[in-house]
Amino acid sequence: MSKRENHKDFNKIVRANLIAIAFVALLGPMAPELAVVLNVNIAEIGLINSVFLIVTGIFSLIWGIFADRTKRKELLIICSLIWVLSSFITIFINDFLSLLILQIIAAIGLAGIFPISYSILIDLTKPEKRSHALGIMQMAMTLGMGLGIVLSGVLIDYLPWWVPFLIISLFGFKSIHSLMSLNEPQKGSLDDLIAENEMISQFKIKKEDLKEIFANKSNLILIIYTLVKSLSIGAINFFFIAFLKLDIGLSSTVATLTMIGSFSIMLIGAPYLGKKADHRFQKRKTGKVDVMIIIFVFGPIFYILGFSLNFFASDISIFILFIVLILIGSFFMSGDAAIGQSIFSDINPPRIRSTLISIQSIAGKIGQSLGILLLGYSYIYYGNSFKIGFLITNLILISCIAILIPLRKTIISDINKFTLKYKKIES
Repeated sequence: MSKRENHKDFNKIVRANLIAIAFVALLGPMAPELAVVLNVNIAEIGLINSVFLIVTGIFSLIWGIFADRTKRKELLIICSLIWVLSSFITIFINDFLSLLILQIIAAIGLAGIFPISYSILIDLTKPEKRSHALGIMQMAMTLGMGLGIVLSGVLIDYLPWWVPFLIISLFGFKSIHSLMSLNEPQKGSLDDLIAENEMISQFKIKKEDLKEIFANKSNLILIIYTLVKSLSIGAINFFFIAFLKLDIGLSSTVATLTMIGSFSIMLIGAPYLGKKADHRFQKRKTGKVDVMIIIFVFGPIFYILGFSLNFFASDISIFILFIVLILIGSFFMSGDAAIGQSIFSDINPPRIRSTLISIQSIAGKIGQSLGILLLGYSYIYYGNSFKIGFLITNLILISCIAILIPLRKTIISDINKFTLKYKKIES
């Protein structure tokens, strides 16, 4: 496959994920208004998303195992059809139960999009450039989230709540059409790995492979870290616009534009920090982990400073300071996901990556689900205010440092083991 074809296929995968994450981002911005329309409280809208995330986590493992056993392109198209059709049908419903059921069906499809896509992207990218490439993927995911937030948060002031679902569905159908011409890369084709008595393209996940995943200390640490991090980040992302509306008093449109402005720095931060991690990794094996630790030293601190401010929409100067603090925090927090995925590819063979990414996805979805539930009900517990809940979730975010520090030790031995077992020895 030529470099140009690789680039085209890379873009197709990125676009598919951009649209998929836009769908995931729809509910959060419209949560206060949707709660009124469906005659429920905002915590119950959070419950829908929590169930959505749990289902996504469970089925991501199922799809991941299938992806390691069969063609990933076909599975990616099937998964896309499931969530796009569910999104389209959503425009015809008007009750809580129907929305919950359709979100569950969509979650089944979306569960396969992300692990399968990351698996393909890794095989389209050379090892020394993966953190940067996955940083670009993270940038696209941020754009997708921004698209979903804009459609949901702005249009809710002017049009029926279901209009964003219709728009995302149309984008989704176009994305599926593009995926049909995708050229699936051979597993491990750019890794220079030894396939002992077996072609890499014929690798299939086995019980022994699952044992290999969990016998790797770095894998376990990264999975635990993903769960803890997602508990905080998932809750912040889902309720951020609701916080701006209900605690600060902004309109839906202004709150949406504020979130887009505050998190837009991620478009720069994700590829920049990914490139920095790749550069440091060339010098020492702990380079990527070091960048992740830096991220969790600075990112949560700026978030905490921002959410600690007491102000209302009319306090312009403090509001600007809030945006600046969140902007800096978002810059740092934009890079960890791509770097973490890159580390997985450094210490695991291609045949188990889809399954491993799915296991990580389960941890992430469980964390997000718990975080959204806790923050949703803490809003009610603390007198209809998100502030205390946001501060608590950011303290949890800082605790990731304690998880990542041991990774500096395990990553060296795990990279050495991986290299000895799989890499070709140059004469």
